[in-house]
Amino acid sequence: MRRMYELRHSIDAIDDRVRNAWLLVAVLVTALVCSAETLGGILNGDMTITDAITSFVFVVAVILMAFRPVTGCVLTGMAWTVLCLAAAQMPSATLLSVLLAVGIAGYADRRLALAITAVAMLAWFVGNANLSGTRLLFGTIAIRGVMPVIVLFLGFLLGGVAARWNHERSMAQAELDHRKRQERAARDIHDYVSNDLAYLILRFDKDIADGNAPSTEELRELCRVAAEALERTHQVISVIEGRDAAQSSCESAVGMRNAGLSQVGVRKQADCPLAEQVRSIAATGDRRLRELGFEGQTIITDAGTTADCSVLVAGLLEELYGNVAKHADPAQGYVMTVGIGTDAVRVVCTDTPKAMGTAGDMDDAALSSGTGLNRYRRLLEQQNGVLHIEMQDAEWTLSAVIPLTTH
Repeated sequence: MRRMYELRHSIDAIDDRVRNAWLLVAVLVTALVCSAETLGGILNGDMTITDAITSFVFVVAVILMAFRPVTGCVLTGMAWTVLCLAAAQMPSATLLSVLLAVGIAGYADRRLALAITAVAMLAWFVGNANLSGTRLLFGTIAIRGVMPVIVLFLGFLLGGVAARWNHERSMAQAELDHRKRQERAARDIHDYVSNDLAYLILRFDKDIADGNAPSTEELRELCRVAAEALERTHQVISVIEGRDAAQSSCESAVGMRNAGLSQVGVRKQADCPLAEQVRSIAATGDRRLRELGFEGQTIITDAGTTADCSVLVAGLLEELYGNVAKHADPAQGYVMTVGIGTDAVRVVCTDTPKAMGTAGDMDDAALSSGTGLNRYRRLLEQQNGVLHIEMQDAEWTLSAVIPLTTH
C-alpha cells in the first residue's frame, strides 16, 4: 500500500513538472486531427463502426496526455499497440499521437520513454509486416519502409530527452542566480545595514553610559546614518528582486560612509580610483571609532595602482571597522594598515578584544551575526586571496591579501 502511494506521488510530481500550455495545444490539435479523420472515415464509409469506436477511445487516451502526461503516454502507447496488433483501421494522425507520446515520455522519464518507444515500434512492425506504407497527416504523406519510421520514433524520443536536459540546465542556472542574489543580499545586509545599525546602537549606548544627552549635530549625524542604512536596504531589495543588481553592487561598496554625501555624489564616486575609495572608507571608519572612544588610526600606502574601485576591498574594510566597534576594547585602541599594491591589497588589522560582560556594553550577539569574516574568507579563497586570523598575547590580528585586476 505504501509503495502504491509513493508511486502515485511520484507520478503526480512528474505530471506537474511536464504539464504546460504548449503541451495542451499540441495534444488537443493532434486529438482534433484524429477525430476529424475518424468522422470523415465514417461519413465516407471507409471506416466501420467498430474501428471508429476504437479510434475515439484512442483519442480519449491522447487527450489525457494534456492533463495526466505520464498516464496519458502509457495509455496512448498501449492503445496504439492494441490497434496495430489487431490490424484495425486507424486515422493517419494516430502515428503523430504516439510520436507525441514518445516525446512527452522522453521529457518526463527516459526509461519510460524507451519502454514506450520499443513497444510501439515493435507493434508497428508486426501490424505493418508488408511495409506497404504508413499514412501521415490526412494521408497526404506516405511513409514507406522501416527506416523513416525508426527515425521518427528516435527523433521524438531524443527531442523529448533534449528538451528535458535543456529545462534542467535552465533550472540549475536560475537556481544558481537565485543563490548568488541571496548571498549578495546577505553580504550587503551584514556589511552595510547591520554595521550602520550597530554603530547607532553603540553611539546611543555610549551616551547612556556617559550620561550625556546627544547634541543637535550628533542627532543629525545619526539621522544621516539611519537614512544611509535605509537606502542600502532598498538597494538590497533591488538585488533580491534582480533589479539594478550591478549598479547596486558598486554603489553599496563605494564611499557610502561619508556623512552628507548625496546619492549623485555616491554614483560619481563609484568610478573613483581604488586609493581614493580606501581613503574615503578609512576616514569615515576612523572618525566613527573615535566617536565611540577608540584611539587608533589607519595607515594607507599606495604603490600607484590603476585599479578601479573594488567591492571586495570596500566590503572587507567596512566589516573590519564594524568588528572593531562591536568587539574591540576602546581603551586598548586599534591599528589598521592598508597596502595598495599593483597586484593586490594587503590589509592588517590589530586590536584587543574587550572582556565579556563589561558593564555598559551591549551583548556581542545583539550586534553581530558572527559570519562576516568567514564569508570574506570564502570569497577571498575563490579569488586566490588569503584571510588569516590569530590571537597572541591578548591581541587579535587579521591579515588579508586581496588580488586586484588592473588595467
